[in-house]
Amino acid sequence: FCFAAATAAPRAVAAMHQAITLNASRADAFYYPPDWDPSKGSLDAFQRKKGFEHHLGKSRVRQLNQGILVIRFEMPFHTRCLKCENRIAKGVRFNANKKKVGKYHSTSIWEFEMRCTTCANLFKIRTDPENSE
Repeated sequence: FCFAAATAAPRAVAAMHQAITLNASRADAFYYPPDWDPSKGSLDAFQRKKGFEHHLGKSRVRQLNQGILVIRFEMPFHTRCLKCENRIAKGVRFNANKKKVGKYHSTSIWEFEMRCTTCANLFKIRTDPENSE
């Protein structure tokens, strides 16, 4: 019987238990600072007042309070602008405003709003879960 191994084992178990509980508390990715009060505003607003930026970046979340998020959108098919007749090829990328406009059963209906690169005409693409395959 080794006395050193018998005394080291409880320490290792305690350290492992502490690491597991710490990892379990981080698993849901929610951290609420002790000085944050939910009745005084959102957690994002609280963090911005303390100098922290939103994890998506300032330019992407400017209209987040209106339900609009700026995303990078890739054109899923060839299309043409109705105003200037400019062709927009499949795969061309745009910065688009993504907005939830409705629901079909439990599936969200999204609208992507972009501008033509030549004439700045606004065009929208909306998902259609009702008629999808």
